[in-house]
Amino acid sequence: MEKKKDEVEQNEEYKEKKKQKGKQKEKRILNEKDKGKKDKGKKIEKVTDEVEMPLIECEPSEFSKATEVESKVASWIFSFEGDKSDVVFETKDGFQSMRFMMESLIPECETFYNVIDTWAMLLNFEERMKSEDCPRRFFAQQKSLHGQIQDLEKFELVFFPVVSVVHYLLICFNLKEGRIQIFDNSDVDVPLSAKYGSIPIVVQKVFVTVLKQLNDGRFKKLNKAKPKREKMSWRTLGNHVDCAVFMMRHMETYMGQSMKDWDCGLADEGKTQKSQLVNLRHKYVGKMLLSDLNVKKNLVLEGMHKFAEYPEQKQKEILDYAKTMVHNRFNEFAN
Repeated sequence: MEKKKDEVEQNEEYKEKKKQKGKQKEKRILNEKDKGKKDKGKKIEKVTDEVEMPLIECEPSEFSKATEVESKVASWIFSFEGDKSDVVFETKDGFQSMRFMMESLIPECETFYNVIDTWAMLLNFEERMKSEDCPRRFFAQQKSLHGQIQDLEKFELVFFPVVSVVHYLLICFNLKEGRIQIFDNSDVDVPLSAKYGSIPIVVQKVFVTVLKQLNDGRFKKLNKAKPKREKMSWRTLGNHVDCAVFMMRHMETYMGQSMKDWDCGLADEGKTQKSQLVNLRHKYVGKMLLSDLNVKKNLVLEGMHKFAEYPEQKQKEILDYAKTMVHNRFNEFAN
């Protein structure tokens, strides 16, 4: 009953916020073309659906397992059934992820960068549905930063997912406090220059240049800041394949808090953590492919239902065989 009461109160609070800040909310959702237009009883395509969606919590309250439907989608993807070049994720503006890219989230496999771009798009989409009390965050993609960010002044945290050789790390610019943070699951203690080369400095210079061009005075603090590699209790010494999954979790859960106050939900390195990472691989592939951003969502559901109709033993045999074919499946695309 308490939970139901909280949900009702949250809904009432949301309605009041929407009533008082309607114009501000609309500006966050409409694209630049629609900004400034007055609504005269005319329906604006898609906006109503997005505005009516309930507010999302600032951060996941605890580690949650993949839902049943997310797990079923993951099983279909990890079965390797279907053409590996099939498009399983696509946005209205033409961004695509092919099946083999999403398949790279299969446990014990290194992940393609396209998956990270897809994850960044989904997180940016969800940011628009968070309450006004949440820190405003933006997640960059591989393409040029110009054109990705609109109204940069409203963001407090900007994240750059980066690949260093075959290792993923996350660089966070805290615009409010003028800090540059590096989140990396590797616990190997070596100097920044030895571990990442010039990557953090290059990313810093690029972002500072963008801020200067936008006449954003916050570039001054960031220009003087020194990137700091943060220490987290869940960092690892023996895990060399899950760096992308760690990074996706860091992107999802970090809200600018101090390190002592941040808990991403992962256990320390060990069996529990390994199980959590396998679960996140299933959860994330399901979450991305079932997102309302994905115009191929119906195709995904169709494939999921078809695979789920197989007897359990046949599903297990297919999935077990797929695990043995991981490297053959990706070799031609990885080169």
